[in-house]
Amino acid sequence: MEPINRKRKSDFKAYGPSHITNIDWENPDHRRCVMASLIQGAKIIERDRQKGRLGPRALASPWYESFHFELYREIYDPNARCIFGAIYRHKCPTSNSIPKYVIAFRGTLPKRETAVWDWLTDIQVILNNLQKTSRFQQAVEIIKEMVAVAGAANVWLGGYSLGAAIALLAGKEMAKMSDQPHLLETYLFSPPFVSFSLEWIEDQELKQGINMARTFLRGVIATTKSVVVNLMANDDRNGCSQQFDDPFAAISGWVPHLFVNKGDIICSGFIGYFQNREYMKQIGMGAFEKLASQESIIRNLCSTRKIEPAHLLASAELSINSSDPLTNLKSDHSLRQWWAPNLICEAKIYQHE
Repeated sequence: MEPINRKRKSDFKAYGPSHITNIDWENPDHRRCVMASLIQGAKIIERDRQKGRLGPRALASPWYESFHFELYREIYDPNARCIFGAIYRHKCPTSNSIPKYVIAFRGTLPKRETAVWDWLTDIQVILNNLQKTSRFQQAVEIIKEMVAVAGAANVWLGGYSLGAAIALLAGKEMAKMSDQPHLLETYLFSPPFVSFSLEWIEDQELKQGINMARTFLRGVIATTKSVVVNLMANDDRNGCSQQFDDPFAAISGWVPHLFVNKGDIICSGFIGYFQNREYMKQIGMGAFEKLASQESIIRNLCSTRKIEPAHLLASAELSINSSDPLTNLKSDHSLRQWWAPNLICEAKIYQHE
């Protein structure tokens, strides 16, 4: 038998947002709680599989059935031989504000059956190579398939941690589709920001100064590389026609919902990312900052090849957990915090113009 304390974390009644009984899909707090629960459900589906919990012993169904969803399809990674996501279908959507389908991707599951492959994928996120992984490519194909079946307006994306990285990059891919861009409603919980976060610095002036210095350095690198690439493009002997396109233009209309905790070093970099962009715009350096934000100092310093940072976003609704400070990284990065009944979120929309 599974220990009670471990089973409790999979038990919806003991651990989940059972305080939500009548869902108001116009209420952003309800949408946040439901989407976080569906993502948790994808994790519990995999845990049920690992533990051999079948039929009445399975614990996943309350995480989606409580909100009138049914499991439409499991998303299975044949290489890792595990479930890393799920597609849910709403049983009776009565308005346009209710998604017909939700595609949810779980976070890293540090269990024997999944840890190695999940951690290997985490490493690819850090190296900015997630788009090359079979797991991401499979996710994109499934999303395209569901959009073709149900329409973009009826498909929502959600992900937590590693799953948020997959959903973020997939959402960007869908928004960039040249034939018909699809701006999917997307909920990203604790998405990885692969850069050094400064949110631990209490002195706001010092933090702003470091941010500006980093922006200036990235901007100089980006400008230099742009000049080099243009010179190469004009060299007939090289026959090179590489150009630096503006990635913001293609995804500016896509506004994903980002949920971050200031104490979480994995995702808190998004706070400074958007605040610094806003500040640079206010002082008349918005164009320079936009160029700089496309540059990763470590990965691109010695390369003229354009490598777009995975966390690059043009627009977003950023929600910061402003409740009482949590105790440690595990709590600050937890998915559970986003369905807590006493959660206080500070939300702000950053819209690229």
